[in-house]
Amino acid sequence: MTSGCEFVDTGDGLRLAMRSQGSGGALIVAPAMSWMTDDLTELATAHTLVSYDVRGQGRSDRATDQQIGFERDVDDLDTIRRAVGAERVHLLGWSYHGAVAARYAWRNPDRVASMALVGPVAPRAAPHWRQYLASFGKRLDPARLAALEQHRRAGLKSSDPAAWCRAHTDLILRVYAEDASCLSSMKSSPCQRPNLDPELVNQQMLKVIEAMGDYDWREEMQGLATKTLILHGDQDPVPIEGSHEWLDVMTSARLEVLDGSGHLPWLEVPDRFFPAVDAFFGDP
Repeated sequence: MTSGCEFVDTGDGLRLAMRSQGSGGALIVAPAMSWMTDDLTELATAHTLVSYDVRGQGRSDRATDQQIGFERDVDDLDTIRRAVGAERVHLLGWSYHGAVAARYAWRNPDRVASMALVGPVAPRAAPHWRQYLASFGKRLDPARLAALEQHRRAGLKSSDPAAWCRAHTDLILRVYAEDASCLSSMKSSPCQRPNLDPELVNQQMLKVIEAMGDYDWREEMQGLATKTLILHGDQDPVPIEGSHEWLDVMTSARLEVLDGSGHLPWLEVPDRFFPAVDAFFGDP
């Protein structure tokens, strides 16, 4: 069964948009709803998938710079868990949200049955963050970047914010995907009101990451025992070395490298992504 979007109060003046799909099986909680949920429906055939948009993104309330932060995102994960009335959940964390999931599991080991991390941010900032930025810059399409700037000068951002958002997002997605042809099948879209300005969303995300500073959780989180599957594309702009470092931190984790995939494996290699995740969450 699929339910419509509902809103969960964070307790500090914001609401998070949340959606549930399926019933039975593992109860999987996944942030980044607008980026991926419409493309993860296959998981809801055997499991219950609860997804949500984080602060200031997708259908969740717009957020000020004072209302965002990594620690708030970790706390919000528990807000969602309580909202669905679950004592323990399984987590599906993609990219930045992989780090959120891991930190939540470290702080709340009794609340997390298992977690799948997909192209996760590393357990330390240096050198991985700089490497990601360098890879991201190299993979930007100069012609599409120039076309986007022409759209800006023509006033598209103000005249048609949704079209501007789609054009901006397409530029980013083409950096993430090893083969952009997979984007033609994408059903999800982060271009959702009230957060239609991708530049504002990206600027706030950068502020969150910059506020984390030169973090290094490896010693602090050593021995994290949560059962974990890490999926990482061999063409992902997020350095795979970070996932290897998660293996060194965790005692019950394994890494599956997805050949030929970038940062969107559910679109790029669905024939490998879905069986791996379904089997992992289906294994008690």
